Amino acid sequence: MLSGAGAGLGYGWFFIQRRLAPLVGSSLSKTLDRPIHLGEVSHFTLKGLRFGRTEVPPTPTDPDRVTLEAVEVGFNPLLLLQRTLKLDLILIKPNVYIEQNENKDWTDTTLAPSEEGAIKIDLQSIRIEDARISLVARSEDNKLESPVQVLLSEGKTSFRNNNQDINVQLQGKLLPVWTTTVEKIKEEESGEKPDTPTNNQSEEKPEPTQNKVQENKFAIVGRALTDAGKLDLTLSGKNLDIVSLARLVPSIAEQTPLASPLQVQAGVVGGYLEIALNRGQLPTIKGNASLQEGIFTKEGLPQPLKATNAKLEFKEQQIEVKELTTVFATIPASASGMVDLKEGFNLEVETEAFPLEKVLESLSLDTLPLKLAGELQSTMKVTGNLTNPVLSAQIISTKEIIADKLTLKDFRADLAFADSTLLVNKIEGTPTIGGKVRGKGKVKVGDKQDLVLEITALDLPGSGIAEAYFGIKPSAAIGSVSAGVTILGTLSSPENLSATGSASLQLANGKVIVKDLKLEKGRWEISMDAFGVQLAQLAPQLPQQLAGELEGTFQFQGSLEDITLSAIKGTGTAQLLGAKGGKVRVTDWQMAQGEWEAAISANDIPLQSGLFPSILSQDAKGGIFGVENPLVQGTLAAKGTVDNLTLAGMTAQGTAEVAVEKGKVVGNVNLVSGKWQGTIKADDIAVERFAPQLGIVRKLMVL
Repeated sequence: MLSGAGAGLGYGWFFIQRRLAPLVGSSLSKTLDRPIHLGEVSHFTLKGLRFGRTEVPPTPTDPDRVTLEAVEVGFNPLLLLQRTLKLDLILIKPNVYIEQNENKDWTDTTLAPSEEGAIKIDLQSIRIEDARISLVARSEDNKLESPVQVLLSEGKTSFRNNNQDINVQLQGKLLPVWTTTVEKIKEEESGEKPDTPTNNQSEEKPEPTQNKVQENKFAIVGRALTDAGKLDLTLSGKNLDIVSLARLVPSIAEQTPLASPLQVQAGVVGGYLEIALNRGQLPTIKGNASLQEGIFTKEGLPQPLKATNAKLEFKEQQIEVKELTTVFATIPASASGMVDLKEGFNLEVETEAFPLEKVLESLSLDTLPLKLAGELQSTMKVTGNLTNPVLSAQIISTKEIIADKLTLKDFRADLAFADSTLLVNKIEGTPTIGGKVRGKGKVKVGDKQDLVLEITALDLPGSGIAEAYFGIKPSAAIGSVSAGVTILGTLSSPENLSATGSASLQLANGKVIVKDLKLEKGRWEISMDAFGVQLAQLAPQLPQQLAGELEGTFQFQGSLEDITLSAIKGTGTAQLLGAKGGKVRVTDWQMAQGEWEAAISANDIPLQSGLFPSILSQDAKGGIFGVENPLVQGTLAAKGTVDNLTLAGMTAQGTAEVAVEKGKVVGNVNLVSGKWQGTIKADDIAVERFAPQLGIVRKLMVL
């Protein structure tokens, strides 16, 4: 009996070592379509056997690998009579490394159906004990990310219908991505430390998040029908690191409307979800989830969304957003609404009142060449598809807004943000001095910050503008000002902004039209036409005799750094219609460095207008040379300074001529320090024009 028992044991050991163990190894290799190096058989019974250290090595085309402390194989030996062996595997302390390939697939391994042979082997189930799984995702530019590690305390997978019906039960813990690197995994596997650091260093996370995710846990129950392309999952979790999840989900989400336009930086999530995935259909999700302390970024958005907390309710293909709060820069905001997997976003967002300066700082627009300050409040909507949503906003002022040198009340703006572009659909405000300011445009947010902005000013009081911008209270009546300006350039280089525009204003009972305003690299130039401007009102320090209507065309240029008269250059031509008749033409007026000069011609100016000195006595009838109200023709070259526009501040020299019947009186005149000097020449004038009492009629020439 003993010899028979020994022979039976010996044959059993021979069968297991020489027949069954290789058969199991070969069958598993065919099922996984990967080579498997099973360890030595360390233990066996009639219902199973145990293999020692086992390895699924990487291949030249697949870096995925598995090492196991042991593998237990359970089976019913009676089924061998039917030439069938149904295996139940227990994987003891497996260490799994799975790397996403360049096509963003997690594995190329597929479970092959069982093959007929001398003994048919079916894989019925796999149970896992104390597994460590390292999942290495790829970034958008196809570079390997830091690993995400999953610790499975236990798990079970069962296979039916020739591996086409798979049931999964898992529970474990998700390690944060900052706790490990690819090099650390290699170190743990080999027992050796890497010689040099790499780019995949441990990531630092906020302390509150770090404490919570250390206590995380999750459970998964699911069933997959591979032929039908159907997957049903039940997920439950607590304090799961959202960064880790975000690296695992994109390979699925990128193929569905669940893809997010946001990049995840930190946060923890938890909840209970029932998910149904069917090939070619949108996922159906039911349940609830919560987000705490999330931090998100988006390409083109210069500041992250911080301190993001939310409660979500999943309603099949809709997600109701409840109690979402976040902070952009220092601006607190709250949101609610729906996310539809078909239609996209429909969210409403409100902010508390916030300083305008914070918005500019958050959008990296704090280098604008003009001052902007005040307090705003906004209501926003997020609409559009899930991969490229549109943010629209209505902003109102809660306090007065300072825009350059103007103060605005009742400020309002309608904005939209899409494709890294801030669209300014409408800006409107009421200056406290009167009138309206409106605008529209767009700003490319990001490195370049390209700007196109159109601003229109309607019926602004000119006197108020002069006081605000030049610090003067003009004595002349400046009426309403209307203008339109288009600003182009890059906000990252505000000194290179350019602008074009036009304007019109009521000035001294006349009108001035700015036809061509240009701004380039901090320097400006304008061309303007003046019609019917009362010169005496515009510059009361001028001689009163110059009262009359001014018409002309002028060009000015200067720098934004200094807009005083002494820093402005000007040229032009003009015509003054005298209050007592005649015309004064300025054909070559120039201004530079605070000084001006002009070529002046006078036509039909009355000698008694007061503009000229009383160099000849009037007769009893008020005439001169017996001519009542003689007219002067002449030319004059004059110059002076912009600081003193009185006669005392001018110098001039020229000629003047008065017609007397067939003769004429010609004078050479000079104006120095407010005093006229000159010589007079009379030609072909009757003597009685000088001394009518002589009764002598003769021609007189005076030199």
